[in-house]
Amino acid sequence: FVQIMSVVFTIFVFVSFIRAIIHKREGAGLLCLGSALLISSLFHDILIANGVFHSINLAAAGLFLFIFVQSVMLSIRFSKAFTMAEDLSMELEEKVELRTQGLQKANKEIALSNKMLRETQSQLIQSQKMEAMGTLAGGIAHDFNNILGTILGYSELLLNDQAADSPIKEHLHAIYRSGERAADLVRQILTFSRGDTQDLAPMQIQPSLKETLNMIRATLPESIEIRDRIDPECGPIMANQTQISQVLLNLCNNANFAMKASGGVLDI
Repeated sequence: FVQIMSVVFTIFVFVSFIRAIIHKREGAGLLCLGSALLISSLFHDILIANGVFHSINLAAAGLFLFIFVQSVMLSIRFSKAFTMAEDLSMELEEKVELRTQGLQKANKEIALSNKMLRETQSQLIQSQKMEAMGTLAGGIAHDFNNILGTILGYSELLLNDQAADSPIKEHLHAIYRSGERAADLVRQILTFSRGDTQDLAPMQIQPSLKETLNMIRATLPESIEIRDRIDPECGPIMANQTQISQVLLNLCNNANFAMKASGGVLDI
C-alpha cells in the first residue's frame, strides 16, 4: 500500500511540474528534472523490494538530488529578487532625491516667509510693548515722584537741622543722593518709553564712580576686596550720571557673582 501511494504521489508531483512547464512557470524545468530523478530512484527501489532484480537502494540519492535542484532554484530566485530589489532601490532613491530637493526648496521658501513673518510680528510686539511701557510709566510716574519728593524734602530738612560734625549727616546725604538718583531713573524710564534720547551733559566721572563704589562696598562680601585706580586727572566726558552709575553697578554685580564662591580682588 505504501509503495502504491508513493508511486501515485510522485506521479502527481511529476504531472504538476509538467503542467508548470506548459504554463512557462519560472524554474519548472529544473524542478521537473529533480522530480524525474526522484521518481526514477523510487521506482528502482520498489522493483528491488519486489525482487525484480538486485541492486543498491537509490531513494536517498534521488531525494538528495531533488532537494539539491530545489535549492538551486531557490538560489536563482533569491538572486533575481535581490537584483530586482537593488534596481527598485536605486529607482526609489532617485525619486526620493528629486522629491527631497523639491521639499528642501519649498522648506527654504517657507523658512524665508516665516522669518519675514516673525520679523513683522516682532516689530508689532515691540511697538505694542513700547506703547504699553509708556502708558505704564506715565501712570506711575506722578505717584512715584510724590513719594520721592517726600523723601527728598524731609532728607533736606534733616540735613539742615544737623550740626556740621553730626555723625548721621553723611547717612542723610546718602539718602538724599539715592533719592535724586531714583528721580533721575524715573525720568529715564519715561524717556525710554517715549522713544526720546536721554540727556547727556559734560561731567567729571570720578565723583560719580567714588560715590557708587562706596555704596557697592557695603553690599559685597568680605571675601572680595575692592581696589580702585581712578585717574583724578581724567577730563570731563559727555554722559548721563545715572547711566554711569548703572554701568558700574552692573559690572561689579557680575564680578561679585563670578567671585562669590572663592572671593578675590575687584580692580576698578
